[in-house]
Amino acid sequence: MPPQPVSPTARIGLWRRCFNWLCYSIFWGWNLGSLLLIYLGLFPLVGIALLLAMGEDIFNLELLLTFLLLLVVPVASTLWALRRGNHQPGRLMQLFLVWRHR
Repeated sequence: MPPQPVSPTARIGLWRRCFNWLCYSIFWGWNLGSLLLIYLGLFPLVGIALLLAMGEDIFNLELLLTFLLLLVVPVASTLWALRRGNHQPGRLMQLFLVWRHR
């Protein structure tokens, strides 16, 4: 028997799956990298010293706010993606690009 030709809808489905996989990989890879970098790299080095400086009343408010944003943004985007955006890869990429370009 000769091979059956692949229908155009099957090709679109393959490209859609590849696009979805790429979106998921970029978003979750970036989030995992951010979480690991911040909570295993930055927080032990800067965060503990910042907390000790707060106890001695020697700290910079802008540095504290920046540090808190660095802690909150990856967690917030991960929680949002787990609750609402996990089945919408296009929305995950929109969220990734918004956080990345601000």
